[in-house]
Amino acid sequence: MDQIIVHNQVAVGLLAIVYKVSRKDDKSNTPLILKEVECLDIKYAEKAQNEYKFFHSLSHRFICTLKDSFIKWDPKLNSPFVCYVMDYFEKGDLMTLLNDIRSRREKIPIETVEKWIACIIEAVHYLQKNKIIHGNIKPSSFYLKPIVNSNEFELLIGDYGVPTIMKDARTKTRLVPNAFDYAGPEIIDGQPFDLKSDVWSIATTILDICTTSLYDYKEFHSHLLNLRFDEEILTKILNDIYHVYESKSLVRLLESMLCKLEDRVSIKTIINNSFVQACLEQIDSDLVINSDGNLDDFTYKLPKEDTIESMIDIAKQNIHDEGLVQAALLRISDLIWEKEFNLLDESNQAMLNKIMKDYSENYKLQMSVFKILEVCLNLKAKEKLLKAESQNENNSLFLNANLVKNFFYIFLKFEDLKEIQVLALKIFIHLSNFENVTDQFASFNVIKYILELFEKYFSDSRVCGYICKALYSLCLHDSILKSIRNLKCLSYLKKCLVKHREALFCSENAVNAIIALCSNERQMSAEELEVDVTSAILVALEQNLYSANFVKSACIALAALISFLEDCAFRFLYVAPSDSNEKEVDGLSLLKKVYLIHKDERAVVECICNVFKELSNYDEMVIEMRSVKLGDSLLQEISRRYRDNLNISQMCFLVNSKIENQPQNRILETNA
Repeated sequence: MDQIIVHNQVAVGLLAIVYKVSRKDDKSNTPLILKEVECLDIKYAEKAQNEYKFFHSLSHRFICTLKDSFIKWDPKLNSPFVCYVMDYFEKGDLMTLLNDIRSRREKIPIETVEKWIACIIEAVHYLQKNKIIHGNIKPSSFYLKPIVNSNEFELLIGDYGVPTIMKDARTKTRLVPNAFDYAGPEIIDGQPFDLKSDVWSIATTILDICTTSLYDYKEFHSHLLNLRFDEEILTKILNDIYHVYESKSLVRLLESMLCKLEDRVSIKTIINNSFVQACLEQIDSDLVINSDGNLDDFTYKLPKEDTIESMIDIAKQNIHDEGLVQAALLRISDLIWEKEFNLLDESNQAMLNKIMKDYSENYKLQMSVFKILEVCLNLKAKEKLLKAESQNENNSLFLNANLVKNFFYIFLKFEDLKEIQVLALKIFIHLSNFENVTDQFASFNVIKYILELFEKYFSDSRVCGYICKALYSLCLHDSILKSIRNLKCLSYLKKCLVKHREALFCSENAVNAIIALCSNERQMSAEELEVDVTSAILVALEQNLYSANFVKSACIALAALISFLEDCAFRFLYVAPSDSNEKEVDGLSLLKKVYLIHKDERAVVECICNVFKELSNYDEMVIEMRSVKLGDSLLQEISRRYRDNLNISQMCFLVNSKIENQPQNRILETNA
């Protein structure tokens, strides 16, 4: 203490009085922080100092290391203090910063939130790796270290609560306001500190970070105090956070941390969480699971016989060893492209089911499971098509109901992880070939959750393409169609077509989804049918004129919409989407252009004629077709070219007879 110059008192905390100091022998007068922690007696002080000495050896980029520790006797209080010295942080601590931001009700950007979460998780993981329970985690325990050439900060953890201090009775009699607001319910109840006690405190610190725009200081700390006892308050806070940051993954992470001690996740489980992994990637953390899964410690345990069967055996035999199971499944997911994984084997299904259930937080492991399912189901779906099963044959795939249920749970859990979502959508597409599985999906209201992906990945044409393909594939089943009423499917598909009209994969699947939805008009609400999806199809058609498959699908969808609603026929004439600044599209002229490109492709021409046939059911459309001389300019040409095709020639004569006001029985006479 004789070597320390005290400049001023900085703060009074739960465990310590804080001073700004410097060393007498330091000519540069570098500022440091001195913390004085009162102890019960000299015996406790000596024990606490020995515990603090351990912290001198800690070295990590998010840890405040201790530079010195010693014991001081205060004659006025007749009490010993254990003192420790650490670096001074000019920008202060996180609590001060959050209070300042909260006073202005400003939102902290999600990018900053994620980086701070990563700093906190990595710091506490390092402590727990060294068998240290911090015991005093709260915003004021984190210090702000400026990042070079940036206005941002990294968070460094300090204020360790060593066991002797945390148990010291006198410490608990001289508490500052809100001292235990961030502590878990088990601490309030006087139970011993546990590694998971720090997890609760991490979560409440994250709550503080995420709610600066929601509550003032008094309101927040009132919620913090009561959420241990009132689940409705916790639900309210998490709902409010979701509305600010729109991240279900963040909310689910907090839910898993703010629960009873026995149900609370560990730091190890948190690190495997996909959301946390994404946060850790932003700070280049060593805890990021790389493409090989950081499985070097387990890969050497795999059998030398590099076969799917041997990998399945080792996974089953070591089902409780997460690392070894992950290494085995990663290898299976690589081998499965060359060798078959017997998905119909009940024991294999049981293994995958247990892995999805027991290791639901490990997104790398779940990714391997999804890859295995996707490849296997793709092969099964192709086998089914090749066999061309009769309609009387059993159209089912034996998949354990719990396996399907757990697959769906993982799909919902990792909604923020694009790779898993794309694999899940492919699995939905393959499973749509099997009636018994789609019936189970219908009970899950699967379309509702697939539509939610549109909002999350709207700017990604590839993901939107798979969403549309999944909708198309699933909506071919009556059980699914019955569950979609009032879900506004056409509204989503219209936006998708307008946004991604130049992306053929996405546009074609969106139009196919519209066809599937229109296959049963009774399942469509009146409001849904009013959506101007006709114009979106035409705009996309103009962008994809040379794709025969897209043209066929677009014409089938247009014919279906026009048959449902007269307004769709009117929109066909001169239309442009409301959010498009481009010139209007003339539907009749566009179909003429399409015909000239594809006039030698019978299937395309037949679809074009079907659109004309549906338009001719409305008198106003017949007048319009007569004004542009559709019969003379196009229908007669099609009739001549396809005079040997009864279906096309009949449609041409039917439309032409209406244009020329001929009685329809002329058609039969002409054909005869």
